[in-house]
Amino acid sequence: MELDLDIVPDIRLSPRRAEALVRIACEAITNAAKHSGASRVTLSLERDNSLVRMRVADHGCGFDTTLPRDGFGLIAMRERVHSVGGELSIKSAPGRGSEVNVAI
Repeated sequence: MELDLDIVPDIRLSPRRAEALVRIACEAITNAAKHSGASRVTLSLERDNSLVRMRVADHGCGFDTTLPRDGFGLIAMRERVHSVGGELSIKSAPGRGSEVNVAI
């Protein structure tokens, strides 16, 4: 799997928020590698006024976000982002890939 990075330089976060963002990115990329069947994943990181936004996206098999999932990956990402006062959204549909968006 290829990983495309689009990262704006000089983004500063507290150590706690930076760790949360790194761990969420790792989980999202790992999920894509294990489950999506995609050959490429894109991670983008940008500053949006006082927020830092991260997007991890693939064009793999996708999944139905309304169905319960085995495992704790998605739950862990939600708990981690909420622990630092951020927001997380996951967009996916069968056959349409997946997108994880984080704002901290």
